[in-house]
Amino acid sequence: MVKINSNDVLLGRGGNSFRHSGNKKFRELANTLAKRYRDSSKLQKSEISKGMVRHVGNLDPPGRFLKKNTASERWEEVNVMIAREKA
Repeated sequence: MVKINSNDVLLGRGGNSFRHSGNKKFRELANTLAKRYRDSSKLQKSEISKGMVRHVGNLDPPGRFLKKNTASERWEEVNVMIAREKA
């Protein structure tokens, strides 16, 4: 069972994920990189998204990208590719 920490990014819609501290931090990071991302090539955009995912994982405690399993109602860590889609 996954215990959510303050640096986790919760995937999905709704107030819980929007208000979660990890999502707020992630949005702040995205906002600081937005202009650079817009002005980047496809390859550079890929590197930026990798860096964002890596940044979340390097926090203390390490952040993860989590999605709620609708069958079990438990949070599960998603793979890197799904995390990069969020980034």
